[in-house]
Amino acid sequence: MKQEFIPDLDSKKRSPLAPPIHEEFDWKSLYSSLGELSEPDSTERERMAVALNAVLTWVLNIDFDKSHRPQQLIGRRVIALAWATNPALFGGISLSELSRRLGINQRETLSNLTSDFSATFGIRNAGQSNKPPNRVSVTKTPQMANKRQGGALKESFS
Repeated sequence: MKQEFIPDLDSKKRSPLAPPIHEEFDWKSLYSSLGELSEPDSTERERMAVALNAVLTWVLNIDFDKSHRPQQLIGRRVIALAWATNPALFGGISLSELSRRLGINQRETLSNLTSDFSATFGIRNAGQSNKPPNRVSVTKTPQMANKRQGGALKESFS
């Protein structure tokens, strides 16, 4: 179990009257030297739009006519996307625990969605197993079928 962070914990060797340790860092110079300060140009914006469109296409890839609760399906897809990219958004809990807390009885529902997201976009977090799942993809859209190898996001930024 992860130990709780205690912000007031300080070294016994430091005087309690000493000023807090704080160093200013010149982030602006660092970003400038790395070429990160400039606004994205039209090509970069276009590539970001393509990537965002690919993610939204994946999230909205449900059959609205056949689904009784499309908002629930979309919500689960967004949760799977968020957990696959950054489990810390949910306090770093496991996918099984997240399913339990959300009241999703079939743990495989989120597992299949996170696996599909990871396979589609080439994004995997440390909480996911190291080997790809041995199951059929939940979604197979014509737009994504040719982008499965290497991930659609990787391709849009290459």
